[in-house]
Amino acid sequence: MKRLRLKIRRTLLALIAFFPNRLKIFLYSLGFGAQIGTGAKFGFGAVVLFEKMNVGPGFEVGRGAFIDVVDLEALNDFKIHRHSQISVYRLRAASRTTVGERTEIKGDRSSELSVIELGMYSWIFQDCYINVARPLKLSHNVGVGGGSYIFTHGYWLSELDGYPVKYGSVNIEQNVWLPWSCFIMPGVNIGAGSIVGARSVINRDVPAGVVVAGAPAKVVKEQSHKEMSMEDKVKLMAGWIRQFLKLKRLEYKELSSETMVQFVISEKEGFVLSLSPHPQWNSQFLNIVWDTPKVEDLKKYRVYSLNQSISSKERDLTSLEKSFFIYYRNSGLRYYPFDELAQSEQFIQQRGSDLG
Repeated sequence: MKRLRLKIRRTLLALIAFFPNRLKIFLYSLGFGAQIGTGAKFGFGAVVLFEKMNVGPGFEVGRGAFIDVVDLEALNDFKIHRHSQISVYRLRAASRTTVGERTEIKGDRSSELSVIELGMYSWIFQDCYINVARPLKLSHNVGVGGGSYIFTHGYWLSELDGYPVKYGSVNIEQNVWLPWSCFIMPGVNIGAGSIVGARSVINRDVPAGVVVAGAPAKVVKEQSHKEMSMEDKVKLMAGWIRQFLKLKRLEYKELSSETMVQFVISEKEGFVLSLSPHPQWNSQFLNIVWDTPKVEDLKKYRVYSLNQSISSKERDLTSLEKSFFIYYRNSGLRYYPFDELAQSEQFIQQRGSDLG
């Protein structure tokens, strides 16, 4: 009887894929107990099969996607693009994570070991194949280039006959960049801040902060990035602001002093770039400061930290300020609204036991 009820449930959920978005959300919520945040979008023909679903505001599933997950939980702005396929036991996604189009994330939805966890701002680009026979964790701001492969198991011939069989979870720490067509083998840990060369094969752990390349990959550079002083960051940010305002064809006044540079667009719109560790707060402009501000300052003013990329709440930022951050994403700029970052870190810590 239980199997029959499950079959009927899955059939009804599959049929809902062709209903209008608002009706889908109504049926998922009322008929199947899902919790769905505001602004969610389910594309035409997107099949979402679940036993539990709790997703935050801005959740999106693209047209023709197929999701088959026992337990789906996501914070705000989790995007699954069109024609992607996900079949695992448990999927956890922190805020602002993305799965690109035509990506396949495949595991065993009947096994509690088949768990994938995506940290804040992580992005799996298009045409990837991700195997989740064992737990897979991407920490925050991990980029997995298109056409990449990640495996948590490897077998074909019998272990009884002496052939190799391997299962192992994969852990990719924060701020890791995997360009296109990388291949990650089972049991690998990639350390924070490392870069993997395109088309590399990773068959062993990668230390933090290095560049590796090759098949199999080896360390080719001991440091993945150059050290940036705060003065270097201020100079680069000032250039970005000038370039952005010119692109937007906005007239502005640039006012400099020993402690700050102000880019004044109007009385209530502009940027203040601090030149010292002790900012002079401006209640009307975006304050770009050196160190991580106190929470009370993040709440009282509109703030962005050059040190940790932490910002005030997104809803407190103006449309121009949000447009600035989005534009310079093409240069790798990130902004982590402090409330979302705290929620994402708590979300990950609470679920850490799932990854063993």
